[in-house]
Amino acid sequence: STVIDYTKHAWDEAETTYDVILDAVGTIAPKQGVQKLTERGRLLLMVPSIGEMLKAPLYKKVKTGTATEKGEDIAFLLGLLEDKKLKVVVDSVHTLDQIVQAHERADSKGKIGNVIVKIA
Repeated sequence: STVIDYTKHAWDEAETTYDVILDAVGTIAPKQGVQKLTERGRLLLMVPSIGEMLKAPLYKKVKTGTATEKGEDIAFLLGLLEDKKLKVVVDSVHTLDQIVQAHERADSKGKIGNVIVKIA
């Protein structure tokens, strides 16, 4: 298995094709991603635009979706945090009066981790 850090390697310029491409930051367009998939490969878009979500079925190899928040899922995640089996990665923390900067950072496609906005 291979993991590629897009900040260090141009994954789309190599001759390699992939079984799974997971775009967790919204930098890969479906048209671009499907060209780098094996015959049975899948492109998983974690933060697709509405347009990408609507067009995904046209590509057949592109999977998108939204996460639903269920109480039992939140409890499960909290348990993982308490047992130190899950690590939360924080990119930056902003106050509410810095909401513009928080959005800019979140939309920059260069963030690594969560952008937090403190309300109080």
